[in-house]
Amino acid sequence: LRIKSSARRNSTGKADELFNKRTKQGQEERLRLLLQHFPAISMQLHGISGARTDIIDAHACLWTARRVAYGKAVSLTVDTEVDSKGLKAEIMV
Repeated sequence: LRIKSSARRNSTGKADELFNKRTKQGQEERLRLLLQHFPAISMQLHGISGARTDIIDAHACLWTARRVAYGKAVSLTVDTEVDSKGLKAEIMV
């Protein structure tokens, strides 16, 4: 799972890529973004070392699922594919 955000901008005003999610800087960036929506995430991560990335990913998925449920999600997919069951394969944020 990749989270991209306009939270950090470079000198040209364009959004920078976030650090790799497996690095300490990447985890801190994602936590800063997720804390706005899940204030208890810090407590959930307290004392956990190995599964931190999985917990952060799960919260990012929950954030997206909420946006889909409330009709606020945006598709990043240019050409939407449809699977054999007629379901759309899209990247939503």
